Amino acid sequence: QSIRGPLIHVYSSPVPIVRDIQTGHELVMPLNERLRLHDWSPDDNAFLLRGQDAKGQRGVYRLDVESDHLSLLFRPNFRRQDAAWSPDGNSVFYIDGIRNSAFGIFSWTKATGEKRLLCNFWKEDEADIKSKGPQSLAVSPDGKQIAFSTQKELRLMATSGDESRVLFRVAEPLEIPSMVGIAWTADGQSLIYGEGENASEGADASDPHRSTQLWIIDVDGGQRRPLGPPISRLSNFSLHPVGNK
Repeated sequence: QSIRGPLIHVYSSPVPIVRDIQTGHELVMPLNERLRLHDWSPDDNAFLLRGQDAKGQRGVYRLDVESDHLSLLFRPNFRRQDAAWSPDGNSVFYIDGIRNSAFGIFSWTKATGEKRLLCNFWKEDEADIKSKGPQSLAVSPDGKQIAFSTQKELRLMATSGDESRVLFRVAEPLEIPSMVGIAWTADGQSLIYGEGENASEGADASDPHRSTQLWIIDVDGGQRRPLGPPISRLSNFSLHPVGNK
C-alpha cells in the first residue's frame, strides 16, 4: 500500500481502491487488470498507470481520482516496466525496451511530448543484460537524480542523463537476488530498497520460501543498514511522505 495525504491506494487486487482515511469512504477505480498502478501525481489528484487499455493499446496513462477519467500520456514500447513522475509533475521517467531484451531509462516531457533516452544497456554484453538492465527506479525529491536497481546493483544518475554510478553491488558469487522496490527518504539523503533472500534466479515474490530484507543506504556512500527483520513475500513498498513509516 502507499499513503499520500488523507488518501491511500491499495494493491490487494488488480483494481486500485482509493480510501479516505478520515471517513473510510472507498472509491473503486474502473480499470482492467492489464493496467498497473505506479504512483500518485505530485498534486495528489491522479495516478500514473502503465499497461494496456480495453482495446489492447500499450500506454502510460493518467487516471483522475475524482472523475475516474483515464487519459493517455504517451505510448512506450513495452507495457510492464517501472515509471515515476518528476516532483514538479512536468515529466515522467520510465524504463522501456530498446531492442530484443535490452532496456533503457527514458524521460517524457509533458509540455512537448518529447521522449528521450537517458541511459541504455544494449551496448553491454547482451547475454548478461537481464542482470544489468534497470528494473525499478525512483526520482529524488529535488528532481535532480534517478536511483535505479538492477538484479545486481543499486545505481544513481542525474535526470539530465549523465553516466550512472554504482552505489551498492551484490558481492559475488552469491545467487542473483531480486531487488524489490526503491524509494528516496524525504530529505533526499538516503535510499531504501529491498533485497530478496533465499531466492534463485526466476523466483518471484509469491514464493513461500522467499523473504526480503529492507536496507537503507546514504547516497553519498557508506555502509548500508538493515531496516527491521526480513519480510515474507514482499512484492513492493512505499514510504509515508513524512518519511518515518
